[in-house]
Order: sequence, then C-alpha cells, then structure tokens
Amino acid sequence: LPAEPDNRILKIMEPRLFGASKPPRMDFRLQQGLLQLFYDWCEPNPSCRVCPVLPYVSVEHAPESETTT
Repeated sequence: LPAEPDNRILKIMEPRLFGASKPPRMDFRLQQGLLQLFYDWCEPNPSCRVCPVLPYVSVEHAPESETTT
C-alpha cells in the first residue's frame, strides 16, 4: 500500500530512529511500525536516553535489504 501523508508522530519518530541519515522509503508498513513504536514505547516514556528499544531498531541494525529500499 502507498504511504499515508505525514503526520505529527512520524515527524517525531523519523529523527529519533534514523538521526541525520536518510530514512528508508516510507511505505504503509513502515509508517504503521513507527506509529506502533511511538504508542507502545515513546508516549508513556518520552526520554530517548533510557529507551530500551532504540538500540534494536537503529539503521545500523536493520537487515541490508531494508536499508537499501
């Protein structure tokens, strides 16, 4: 499915997860994943300094096929 239009949460999550690097091509699946991460982890605990998820979802840990698409 095509990506939905940008929203407030996606604008918050992209720099948190991808930093200064270019994020992967945004599609519906990635958008839904970012929304889920936000609601499950970021909304109840907005401090990125103690985030238990961030090390596992950073670009450096993504499979090669997902970082090039």
